[in-house]
Amino acid sequence: MDEGIEAVNEVSPWEIQPITNDDIVFRQVPVSQRETFREKKIPLESHFALRPGEDELSFNLDGIIDVPKNFKLIGITHSRKGAFLDCATFKIFKFPVVFLKTLGKFEKIIHTPKFDGAPSPLGRPNNKSHSSLYCGEFNDGTRAQLRDYCKYNDCECPIDINSIKQEIAELIERHTDTPYHNYWEFDD
Repeated sequence: MDEGIEAVNEVSPWEIQPITNDDIVFRQVPVSQRETFREKKIPLESHFALRPGEDELSFNLDGIIDVPKNFKLIGITHSRKGAFLDCATFKIFKFPVVFLKTLGKFEKIIHTPKFDGAPSPLGRPNNKSHSSLYCGEFNDGTRAQLRDYCKYNDCECPIDINSIKQEIAELIERHTDTPYHNYWEFDD
């Protein structure tokens, strides 16, 4: 989720939404960071480790974003090398907030929208749905709990990537003239 995302420099125009036990959050996982468990591909435990300088794990809040929009957001985001990410190299996993609150080191989960102007820079779309999970240092036990949740629950979100590839290409052609680069005002 954190791939290609940088700190924002403007105040968010969006109200912070409360996150309740009934909510679901999404986490994007590169396919290279998955392993097989009983014929099922799940995130590696290491996928849930924090990078140097990070203090939270990023998620997207359902209700503000859905699975197709998650993949479109990935597809119009630049990698650290400056190329657009290939959304086909990611999977989206859903986690109930009520589960996240059972993590041994759970501190809080809060809605933390990312806004970098309207329009935001090319390859760095705004993210109204961004949310942050705080669990201290995300030690081995916490990371294992997150991975194990995926082992025993149906949390991978299916999508036909081909059904949105054309729309992603059109969004890329529009440069920063997209809802994602502005105020997240969608026609649908």
